[in-house]
Amino acid sequence: MVCLICNHPNSWYIPLLVLSLTSRKTRWMEMNVIIPDNRQCYIVLYLITIRKVIFVLRKMDICRAVKNYLNRMISVADGGMKVLMVDQETLKIVSVVCSMSEIMKYDVYLIERIDAPRESLEHLRCICFLRPTKENINFLFKELRRPNYFSYHLFFSHSITKQLLKQLAEADENELVVEVQEYFADFIPLSPFLFELDIPISLNESKNLRDGVLNRSTDGLTSVLLALKKCPIIRYQNVSEVARQLAESIRSFISRETVIFDFKQSEPVPVLLILDRRQDTVTPLLSQWTYEAMVHELIGITQNRVSLSKAPNVKSELKEIILSREFDEFYRTNQFSNFGDIGQSIKQLVENFQKASKSVDTKNLESIGDLKRFLENFPAFRKTSGTVDTHVTLMSELSRIVKEHTLLEISEVEQELVCRDNHSSILSRIKSLISDPRILLSDALRLVLLYALRYSKQKQELAGLIQSLVTRGATDDDIRTIDNLLEYSWPISVSDGFDLFHVMKTGSVNTTTTPLVDGQTATKAMASLKKRLVQELKGVNNVYTQHEPLLVEILNKLIKGQLPDASFPSLPTGTSWKTIPSGQRPKEIIVFFIGGVTYQEVCSLHKINCSTLGVDIVLGGTCVHNSRTFLQEVCSVTKSVGIAKSSNSVEPTRRLYGDSRSNILYGLLQ
Repeated sequence: MVCLICNHPNSWYIPLLVLSLTSRKTRWMEMNVIIPDNRQCYIVLYLITIRKVIFVLRKMDICRAVKNYLNRMISVADGGMKVLMVDQETLKIVSVVCSMSEIMKYDVYLIERIDAPRESLEHLRCICFLRPTKENINFLFKELRRPNYFSYHLFFSHSITKQLLKQLAEADENELVVEVQEYFADFIPLSPFLFELDIPISLNESKNLRDGVLNRSTDGLTSVLLALKKCPIIRYQNVSEVARQLAESIRSFISRETVIFDFKQSEPVPVLLILDRRQDTVTPLLSQWTYEAMVHELIGITQNRVSLSKAPNVKSELKEIILSREFDEFYRTNQFSNFGDIGQSIKQLVENFQKASKSVDTKNLESIGDLKRFLENFPAFRKTSGTVDTHVTLMSELSRIVKEHTLLEISEVEQELVCRDNHSSILSRIKSLISDPRILLSDALRLVLLYALRYSKQKQELAGLIQSLVTRGATDDDIRTIDNLLEYSWPISVSDGFDLFHVMKTGSVNTTTTPLVDGQTATKAMASLKKRLVQELKGVNNVYTQHEPLLVEILNKLIKGQLPDASFPSLPTGTSWKTIPSGQRPKEIIVFFIGGVTYQEVCSLHKINCSTLGVDIVLGGTCVHNSRTFLQEVCSVTKSVGIAKSSNSVEPTRRLYGDSRSNILYGLLQ
């Protein structure tokens, strides 16, 4: 029998598993000894460690942090073929940062879901990357009792409790578990500066749902902090009870896990800013004109995947496409470009593709040298061909939707409504659009919702707009959405010191209705739209993009050290906590929206990161909303039955996309 005594000064090596070599029986246990100087020691018979692994990053890049974790996981057990076992949540995490070809470089040839039936493959080593939930532990318990693989390397995305660990130990009768580690990757990194938790409904009043969201958000945010190696000052929106509860929950976790948060802190201290979606209910309702935001609003993006299964005339291989900064250079370059500029970029992309196609002309292969050049250029040609197909198809579909649904006219009215104070003019234009048969009922409803937020005291005029919606075929659920939104938003938006409808920069804007984009090709449509979108207007960047999310004002004040403590207090000082000095200007900021974030806010944050020297901001939310998913959450929070589930009208009431987050296939399992 082997005996090892080791000090435990930090969390890097925490012995939790014990193996008796004489009985060949695995015993998962922990023995603590208090020695005279009160230092804690661990006496262990055979050391199998559970490691809390944290990487040091010079710049906050959550994609890189998670990818480092995954590379470490799948590189274990060299010298044999491996299978990666995931759950429903960790599959999403893996799919957004790694391609199957990257995973196969580490001899991982199969990816399995832990909740799916599996065949016995005893020659494979199993790498498990799972959330430490009771459900997953139960699945693991059954797997270890009747193993299908040669050995098991267990990696959990967050801290696992001793009780669950003991349950696993009891199941490991065959002594197949090689290691147990905690890799803090309990969030979905959509880009280097954006993450989500995939909680579409997060502000529900049900206690069970609220507690579940609070616990999941705590796990996700503390995981982000540990992945980035930050122990921040926490500031939260004072008028939001759920923001305060989340801040307290995170502080409590850090207090319990002081050792793993014992980082060498940078100065000034990083800030975690917790916001409530109900503070800004305007941004999720607006039409969008930057590439990423447009795709999400008009079609829908789920963990960087876009389903075009309902789009007409789309090739089968393009029914689902991936939009990822990690794998798509064109998308990375044009992610935040306006719709008109993207048309020019696609034209250039097509021209480059035509040049590349000449280098792979098989008709002129007359020598070994020609064949060699062909083989050298073919991979780049295939990659460029796929990029061209993807973005031309996507832009053609966006152009079709913009034209058919008269979105330019709608967007003009939206911007005038939220950025100008011209009630009589805007009321007339909204009435005109509601009665226009080209306008979808869902878009007409959005206009009335924005009007209700801006002019909630204009009861008579609002009633007239509601009657116009009813005439168009709006259901009771549609009309109830208006009251639901007002109930959802007003308690916070009027009491935190920020004006949701602040007057925009001075300057004249031509609000005369202009013709729709015409032309039969995507290139012509883009050129026409570009003329309208990139026009220079005095005092206003663009007639369609005047609005800025409230997040911009909050971040600007925080960066300048002017964010009021009364509206955004810091947590009380504890034994290992600092309070943020008055007027301190943070350089590293992590922002989290309870109730979901939007891609317009992502675009605004990207601009701040690019334009503010020395400032590094990461943005996250319980989910990433478009207008439809946002209204679904609004109706859920206010205990409504939902929006527009039925209609007596025979006309289309909404676009075919963007409602469901469950119809996306994850390529790693295909």
